[in-house]
Amino acid sequence: MSGAEMSPLPTFDTAGAGVSGRWKRWVRAYKYYVEGRGITDNGRKRALLLSLGGMGLQDLYESFGELPAPASGSNAYRQMLDMFDDHFSPEVNTPYERTVFRNTIFNQGETIPEYVARLKMLAGGCDFGDSTEDAIRDQVMSAVRQPHLQRKFL
Repeated sequence: MSGAEMSPLPTFDTAGAGVSGRWKRWVRAYKYYVEGRGITDNGRKRALLLSLGGMGLQDLYESFGELPAPASGSNAYRQMLDMFDDHFSPEVNTPYERTVFRNTIFNQGETIPEYVARLKMLAGGCDFGDSTEDAIRDQVMSAVRQPHLQRKFL
């Protein structure tokens, strides 16, 4: 395979636990994929998403009812993404998400950047607003028990 060739994405599994997070990751990878392929036409992006997403995603899309016409370009593509986002994004239970965030421990063998990356992902459902970075810093401070690292953060 030459450097310009790219592997297609795996199909998207529309069922099961954690579908919201998997959808966000899959659609992010899809966007990188179309960007890497140089695809800018929204009609092609729409068709490619449905093709790469697999039959489960296609069936779900068809079940949405009144669908935008494929020829309507960016509106059809954006509407389709919005429909999938709405479908795969359940109501967020902010108190629960914050409890999960606050109970996230610093694992042995984990680097601080890895821990911070995990916390950033978890913070997405916590609705911290402008205080997200402060909440992450505070969580790292309480989770890291080595005094020399705590001093470094302060």
